[in-house]
Amino acid sequence: MRPGKTFDLKEVRLWESAARKKYLNPLKVLRAVGIKEKDVVVDIGCGTGFFTVPISKLVGWEGRVYACDVSPEMINLITDKVKKYRIDNIIIQKSDEKIPIQKNEVNVALMADVFHEIHSEEVPATLSEIHRILKLNGKLAILDWKKEETNFGPPMDERIAIDEAMGICSKAGFSLLNTTDFVHHYLLTFGKKQQVTYAMNR
Repeated sequence: MRPGKTFDLKEVRLWESAARKKYLNPLKVLRAVGIKEKDVVVDIGCGTGFFTVPISKLVGWEGRVYACDVSPEMINLITDKVKKYRIDNIIIQKSDEKIPIQKNEVNVALMADVFHEIHSEEVPATLSEIHRILKLNGKLAILDWKKEETNFGPPMDERIAIDEAMGICSKAGFSLLNTTDFVHHYLLTFGKKQQVTYAMNR
């Protein structure tokens, strides 16, 4: 994550707002990714659980969701939410570059509004970890801000253009399956290549 990144309650409330759900409907995003019943999904940078909770409903009681975040604040918030709604198929884990999940365990890895937040030096290790935990037919889904001017969202210099994101993921061992447009966001869905070509010491 970008060094020194902190969150205030006002910002967190915006993540859960009706306005956000209108321009970035969680179920539409997750259906575009292709998440289905019995899937094992990891929500990387889960935040408050904006996507985690809808995922838990889609995968059902026979599926499970790993909710991972580097921030203790976010871990506390998602923990409170899971307890409040008594959700038993969400596993909450604090994680950084290392994702505490077994090799070849996950059907879908979701990074929603997270890719632009990862420090450039951490990208190879993060994508390598995702590649490791995905099943052979698993998918990586990256939902992030378009590199276009808006009156809200991250600064332009932090946003990653769609072509750049595709190039980074291709080098990291992923093949593009689909692109979907969501007003201010793009959604890129990748499959897992058998061999990683990313130069870790670039």
